[in-house]
Amino acid sequence: MVTKYGRQQAILRLVRNRDVATQTDLVHELQEQGIEVNQSTVSRDIKDLGLVKAPSNGSYAYALPDNHAQLAQRNWRILREFITSIDGSGHLAVVHTDSGNAHPVAEAVDRLELADVVGTIAGDNTLLVILSEATTWRQFRDTLESKL
Repeated sequence: MVTKYGRQQAILRLVRNRDVATQTDLVHELQEQGIEVNQSTVSRDIKDLGLVKAPSNGSYAYALPDNHAQLAQRNWRILREFITSIDGSGHLAVVHTDSGNAHPVAEAVDRLELADVVGTIAGDNTLLVILSEATTWRQFRDTLESKL
């Protein structure tokens, strides 16, 4: 069984590499890759990923938004929805999520390119955020909470 994160990554690869015009087409493409999914799940994934319909080869197909602000909003929404708590020690923040959500949160943190974040390591429901020496985990937590 593929996780939500894995399914969404497959969707992103598909829309980057070929024209996918409808949700039904996307369901069929995923099923050809061995990912069992229904249209309502694909619909939610499209919304979560912030995909848009864009002109392509005389028609319209799903694509990633060009607008950097839209991508940043999507990443903040992922943090808002999936983070359950933040603990830490020194310059290491330990971010807790529900099962299966640590990878999308880590990717969102990485994509936001926060100045004090050196990098992330994700498990299933926990990620480690390595911070610059100038930032404590509490400062990181407070910064996130102020924006969430």
